[in-house]
Amino acid sequence: MNKFNLTLDEKLTGLMIYLLFKSQAGLDAFYVADYFGMNAVECEDPDQEATDIDEPLRNWIKIGGKVNFAWFENNGDLDHLTMGESPFGQLRIRNPVLHKEIKIVRDKFSKRWSNDWKQIQPKILAARSLAHMKPGPDALELTWQSIVSSCARKLQQSNRSMESKKVLELSFQNVFNNLKIQQSTA
Repeated sequence: MNKFNLTLDEKLTGLMIYLLFKSQAGLDAFYVADYFGMNAVECEDPDQEATDIDEPLRNWIKIGGKVNFAWFENNGDLDHLTMGESPFGQLRIRNPVLHKEIKIVRDKFSKRWSNDWKQIQPKILAARSLAHMKPGPDALELTWQSIVSSCARKLQQSNRSMESKKVLELSFQNVFNNLKIQQSTA
């Protein structure tokens, strides 16, 4: 999940996964992500870094962090945060003033992301070590529905009515099916 042109569904799914991990539901968040296929498979090599193993999930959470930062915290342009390094570097030549403004926002997000990841990574490691306590599908669906409601309310309060309506359509099964389709076409 390292692409720059995200669909609205991908942005909203990432946002909800991020919000789940930021909440106290770390175990459920991990297994919701696992159910959706966002977690990497367990690694055979014990010397491999945990961050290497968690890269797909980390990318989803980071996308959600960018959406959260742009839409709720910074009122910034999400496209500026998801812009690739090459287009961002070219912007320095074409429009130095805009480049400087975007760099400030990107640097703020980078610091924020570093702090967020330091809080989220231990939740992932703890959830992985508690694999024998895996919640059932009904519990995961309830967790998902609670974050859908919370996220829709937050979007509505931020005057993002279209996104709020769209997030309400992202049922547990719909997200699962959409991600499976994306994975099969990738």
